[in-house]
Amino acid sequence: MKIERTWFAADKTGFHMLHTLFQTSLKYPQIQRFDEHFVLDILVDEGHARGVVAINMMEGTKVQIRANAVIMATGGAGRVYRFNTNGGIVTGDGMGIALRHGVPLRDMEFVQYHPTGLPGSGILMTEGCRGEGGILVNKDGYRYLQDYGLGPETPLGKPENKYMELGPRDKVFSSILA
Repeated sequence: MKIERTWFAADKTGFHMLHTLFQTSLKYPQIQRFDEHFVLDILVDEGHARGVVAINMMEGTKVQIRANAVIMATGGAGRVYRFNTNGGIVTGDGMGIALRHGVPLRDMEFVQYHPTGLPGSGILMTEGCRGEGGILVNKDGYRYLQDYGLGPETPLGKPENKYMELGPRDKVFSSILA
């Protein structure tokens, strides 16, 4: 039995997910949202998170938001890499806040990398490009993924596996950095 577990909307999946979440939250008056706030720190009392300190971006004021618990779902840190297509705010601030308070990060092995893009352009090259036959070569024109366990090499030096570029993102990404 196959269960669909992915959903996408062209290249605007994140936008549509956020829009749907926002619109759904409007239906429930008991949900208190803090739109346009940027969290700076966690408020800690006797070793327990009791809220956050944030900047209200619309007013330019610092506010304290008290709570019985704090759940941090802060997004990624793609901007820590020189070449990326992430928005300017994807800087890992939430992870840094947690680490400063000694909170261990969880499931970091699931951080998702999109390993290919056009340097300097901000244009993402999706798996679709590689799936349609695009290959990765180094500056010398050498198709190197077989050197990182992503496919066998034939005696003639041409990789047998034409789908090496569709290997797991973490392995493709690691081979690019090597």
